[in-house]
Amino acid sequence: MFTTLKKSFVILLFICYPLNAEVITDGTLGQNINLPGPDFQITPDLGQQHGGNLFHSFQETKK
Repeated sequence: MFTTLKKSFVILLFICYPLNAEVITDGTLGQNINLPGPDFQITPDLGQQHGGNLFHSFQETKK
């Protein structure tokens, strides 16, 4: 029982912990820009549309 309670606490801790993120487009399918957060507006002009599909490409950042 204690192990289950401990696991539940760890999961709850990760769910409730706020994380900061940065969104950077890589420029292969549209503009190369940093998007201001915390609410991101990823619009069609940041990618390319092929038929009914909209594609975006983002740079991966490592901390």
